Amino acid sequence: MKLNLGCGSNKIPGYTNVDVEPSCEPDLVHDFTKAPLPFEDNSVEEILFFHTVEHISKKLHHAIFNEFWRVLKPGGTLIVSYPEFRVCVENWLKNEGDIKDFWEATIYGAQRYPSDYHVCIMDSHQFTHFLKCMSFINVIAKPEPGQSCNSFVHCQKGPKLANYEDIIQQGMEQYVIKGA
Repeated sequence: MKLNLGCGSNKIPGYTNVDVEPSCEPDLVHDFTKAPLPFEDNSVEEILFFHTVEHISKKLHHAIFNEFWRVLKPGGTLIVSYPEFRVCVENWLKNEGDIKDFWEATIYGAQRYPSDYHVCIMDSHQFTHFLKCMSFINVIAKPEPGQSCNSFVHCQKGPKLANYEDIIQQGMEQYVIKGA
């Protein structure tokens, strides 16, 4: 199974297209910021998350990406794209290409309906670090082809990293460096 989450009007054949906005006519109307994804653990081979993460409050990112990790098969692929905030602001400031309204929309969102606003700043350096902390591996960020103001991040589900609760529950012995 392959998912296109936050698809908007960009439905992709061969994917289950999911969006919170019914007017986009997705295959599945679902708000994954409020409820778990309705898919089994380790059942999804690929998740596309194009130009959606910037529409979701950062305080929800941990839970959402943990949910993506849950449904992805081991080694499954996650591909995320978003406007690179610094580049968009620089382009807006110098009015790159004489399209100031476009650059403003890359910063704030197109604002066509209630969820069409950008509510967080995306920065590839910080985001790739976040993904690694969320147990994703082989994390690569590049400019989106043909759109250098956008970033394109490709990664895979890796083994779950130990967290504080794991360390307390399993004991510190396995985390202590021998001979130190």
